[in-house]
Amino acid sequence: MVEEHQRTSLFAGLGEDYDPFIDQLRKDKIVFFAENKSDLEVLKTVAGKLGKTLPKFTFYATTESHKDRRRFYAKLKSAIPGLKAFSIRDRDDKPIGDVCPTTLRDKKDSHKEADFYSRTWRRRAIENYAFVLDAIARAAGKNRKDLEAWWTGELGLSAALDPQKNDSPLNDMECKKPLQGKLKELGLSTSDTWNAMTVDEVHEDMKTLVSQMAEL
Repeated sequence: MVEEHQRTSLFAGLGEDYDPFIDQLRKDKIVFFAENKSDLEVLKTVAGKLGKTLPKFTFYATTESHKDRRRFYAKLKSAIPGLKAFSIRDRDDKPIGDVCPTTLRDKKDSHKEADFYSRTWRRRAIENYAFVLDAIARAAGKNRKDLEAWWTGELGLSAALDPQKNDSPLNDMECKKPLQGKLKELGLSTSDTWNAMTVDEVHEDMKTLVSQMAEL
């Protein structure tokens, strides 16, 4: 069990960065918790493709659980009335059944805090949603067939794999390292893949989350 004095130090960097963070949060009134700021940038990119306008979020980087984030949020809310929070986590090795398929609500994070939205990706990590062969090929300016040897040979994925299907092997496979490795080889970054993706190639989970964020 984490002691109370340890919880206060779970969110590293509060020291000298604390005041600017609070100042910005007082203006935005919505804190966005995620492991990396790139997660928020991806969602902004998807929102643009969907024609959605997102409110301005104050980003806070953390790998902690929804529960520990909520404790931190409660302290912030005591000083900033009306504060809302959106918390997104990778599922990693947790059972996919722990995530609500229609809302992405984390079923294991039960609470009564109406303005704290705890969401977990149904796939292992956000990078698993970027595994769209056509989008990767498009970003690289290549033909899909140029990448099929990597896709089927190295990764063992079917060339006919539909990245939209929810019973896909993409749910649980480790995608981050092979994706970043291939993109580096192609002179690309993950953001290039997201930018090259069409609306139809954006997974429903991404669309669900962006719609919820737009309504805050």
